[in-house]
Amino acid sequence: MLEAFIEGLDTIADPDARALAETVCDLFVYTLLEENSAWYIMHRFMSVERAKAVRRGINELVDRLRPQAPTLVEGLGVPEEMLRAAMLTDASVYARD
Repeated sequence: MLEAFIEGLDTIADPDARALAETVCDLFVYTLLEENSAWYIMHRFMSVERAKAVRRGINELVDRLRPQAPTLVEGLGVPEEMLRAAMLTDASVYARD
């Protein structure tokens, strides 16, 4: 799946859209690394310090993507009724506590 995502990046002509897709791809990779970090640490492919750096990287990428949330939601075709879910009533894509 990752290979297809990376190959698809080359087909995006708009530079802003490509940059956004690249950031989403980076977040996907960091998330995979974090999900499997215990295995990487156990087999000494990753140090605990690197695993912590991966978590910080995820937080930075999410912060970078936050202002683009409406664009991503629209681009992914999330139905309008899903945006009114109870768990989102207090959420804001524009402000961070």
